Amino acid sequence: MMLLSWNCQGLGANLTGKNLRKLRKIHSPELLFLMETHQQESTLKFWKKSVQYDQMYVVNPAATSSGGLALFGDKLVQAGWLRNLSRCKNALHEWSKDVFLNFGKKVTENIMHIQILLEDEKEDIGQLLTSKTDQIASYWAMEEMFWKQRSRISWLAHGDMNTHFFHQTTTSNRRNKILQIRDDNGN
Repeated sequence: MMLLSWNCQGLGANLTGKNLRKLRKIHSPELLFLMETHQQESTLKFWKKSVQYDQMYVVNPAATSSGGLALFGDKLVQAGWLRNLSRCKNALHEWSKDVFLNFGKKVTENIMHIQILLEDEKEDIGQLLTSKTDQIASYWAMEEMFWKQRSRISWLAHGDMNTHFFHQTTTSNRRNKILQIRDDNGN
């Protein structure tokens, strides 16, 4: 199976259209994935027919006319790919649960353990307390690194790491998220 992926940076230019048809003819990919189309779904329907595919899936560009994704392919191929993508998504979700900790939960568990240690009034708990506070600091550092890696801005380096606006900004970077997939019949 052949997949052709191209960051076409806009499908409006004549040269882009000619090159797209040429690539389709030369390589005959079963799936054609276009990034940065800068086109709405209505325009991409023309391109689906032009490059002779049965189906397409589209993520419309942002209001700023940047972005946009299109996946063209044949019905049989896409059904198999969609099943595989769904399995991959589920496997990655399970993997991320194992690899990436719930930092808040781990910190809360350690704080509760410290409270239990303090209530027991045992001697020689100094080393245990130090160990638990070190673990809490470690989880906070890992959470900070997580948000730093998620953000596309340098605010963490400047100390603005816990504001509502910062969290909204890091999660809003997921613009091109496919919320629904529909075929030509609207299903």
